[in-house]
Amino acid sequence: MPQDETEYGEFIYQYFAVPEETRLRLEAEGLAYNLGKQYTILCLPIPRSRPLRLVEEFGYFVVPKVYGLLDAGSMEASGITAVQNQPVLQQRGAGVLIGILDTGIDYTLDIFRNADGTTRITSIWDQTLENGREKKRRGRVFDREDINRALQSENPLEIVPTTDDNGHGTFLASIAAGYRQDGTYTGAAPDAQLAVVKLRQAPAHLREYFFIPQDVWAASEADLLMAVEYLLQEAARLSMPLVLLVAVGTSQGNHRGSDPLSAYLQWNAFQRGVAIVTSAGNESGRGHHFLGNIAGGQPYEEVEIQVTEGEPGFSLELWARAPETFFVNILSPIYGEASSIQVTGTGSTVRRFVLDGTTVFVDYHLVESVAGGQLILMRFETPSAGVWRIRVTNDLYIGGQYQLWLPITGFIGPETRFLRPNPDMTIVAPGNGQQVMTIGAYQYQTGAIWNYSSRGFSGNGAVKPDMVAPGADVGGIGPGGRPEVRSGTSVAAAHVAGASALLLSWGLIEGNQDWMNTTTVATYLIRGANRKSTLQYPNPEWGYGSLNLYQTFLNL
Repeated sequence: MPQDETEYGEFIYQYFAVPEETRLRLEAEGLAYNLGKQYTILCLPIPRSRPLRLVEEFGYFVVPKVYGLLDAGSMEASGITAVQNQPVLQQRGAGVLIGILDTGIDYTLDIFRNADGTTRITSIWDQTLENGREKKRRGRVFDREDINRALQSENPLEIVPTTDDNGHGTFLASIAAGYRQDGTYTGAAPDAQLAVVKLRQAPAHLREYFFIPQDVWAASEADLLMAVEYLLQEAARLSMPLVLLVAVGTSQGNHRGSDPLSAYLQWNAFQRGVAIVTSAGNESGRGHHFLGNIAGGQPYEEVEIQVTEGEPGFSLELWARAPETFFVNILSPIYGEASSIQVTGTGSTVRRFVLDGTTVFVDYHLVESVAGGQLILMRFETPSAGVWRIRVTNDLYIGGQYQLWLPITGFIGPETRFLRPNPDMTIVAPGNGQQVMTIGAYQYQTGAIWNYSSRGFSGNGAVKPDMVAPGADVGGIGPGGRPEVRSGTSVAAAHVAGASALLLSWGLIEGNQDWMNTTTVATYLIRGANRKSTLQYPNPEWGYGSLNLYQTFLNL
């Protein structure tokens, strides 16, 4: 697809929404990429006014959402070491492929090699590298032979020039499947194979539109969809069971699992030999969610947002279930009620608060094309510091409930938040999908939930997170082989990805169970989870409990 980000953008359409003649023509020109018969990614010219009108011109559903990293004796606490060392089980994940789509991997590290020095990585697709030979797939793909040839060279990067400058992907791979031959470091599934996609950074037009800081790692939903498909195809090519680790997330969308990435993952979660693990997010206690409720006869409700000095901009989404509808009136810290913006119906509007130096863009969607409910997307450009008020009025009263979400941590200033936030329903996409495993984080050292682990349940009532795993102050290996300590639900998800690989190896590779997919793996892990007598389950913080793989095998 064209690489010129200043003139083209990628947009996600449902497969049958694009006429076949058009789709075939664009595909021949390298401007269309089909994900089976579910979605088609079209590369289209972006209008000159792209930062202002993406959703207005293309629609909310087709504009790719922007996903960020979910960072922030764990194997013993998870019951993984006991399974590895149990004389009869001795499970280490042999024959299973763990697919990671993230910031890349330091493939030169010894923890990703076999005893003979060859690599355990089947392939790396680096989306960030130049490649003018392939129309439909950006970047370059390096297979096992390429990587082994590089490892035998004095200058490996001359042969396979892919790195992990961020370190997030390498760290997660070390937790899920790292192993040092002298036994000084062991991840969850040390005999599993790895397939890796290094995601490219989100293009400029999406960063500008959603006010994503340039120095923050972020990826486009379109690139994530293509990465998922690549890893599924890699597992099929090798005829190996696949554990797919998705440790990125976004608070965009209705939190019901209907966005393209969530839906695509759920569809593939039913496949035999596929286990999909996602991170719950690190949004609890951040002040980024507001639960609104306008009682019958109440004229309106005011939502207060504290915006700190120097905030360059942020987006804000209001979602309501059909058939209920709302309209908003935005009051600035300086003008107050003297000059506000009120929008109703369907369409877009722009208002400039001169004294504030703020521009507010509002897009109204009475019926969002996929979720079916109402969406009001508000974008604040160079907002003045102080308390902004969103006056929400119920236009068609049914129950009076609505939700507001600010961007995830890292995409917005740390002190820009709701003054009366709700800590629940902060699971990020794609973790709200019912068929995927969604993992929260706890402190294995103390047994307490990690403060920032996103809470459930999902917008459609699904129990999320499914469970928690160690995710606070966990040691692992980063690029260059340096020891690192990280926190976050992505770290917790890496533990469950490794545990899932051990289950798939026991079930499908060793022939103990013929049919295993995401649902069966999740059920086994949930049955074996540790539960506290003082808590009621399922729990919005703990899900069904904390990972204990050894107890899972005891229950088989």
